[in-house]
Parts: sequence; structure tokens; C-alpha cells
Amino acid sequence: MVDDLHLNVDARAIAQNAEYVESPQFVKELIGREFCIPKLRKH
Repeated sequence: MVDDLHLNVDARAIAQNAEYVESPQFVKELIGREFCIPKLRKH
């Protein structure tokens, strides 16, 4: 569960820094991947 929590924190950090990123679409893809990883692990 620790790994999943770290992934969630990273995704939140990316979302908060999305304003400073030039390509928001790239950030969205990263967030999508971060959330897909724990889902695959649980499945």
C-alpha cells in the first residue's frame, strides 16, 4: 500500500505543477499512467 500512496502523491504533485508545464496534455498522460499502475496491481 505504501507504493500506491507514493504514486498518488506523485500524481497530485504533477497536477499541482500542471500550471507551470508547457504541455498540459503530457501531464494528463502522466497522471493517467500513474493512476493506471495501482489499478493494474490491485487487479
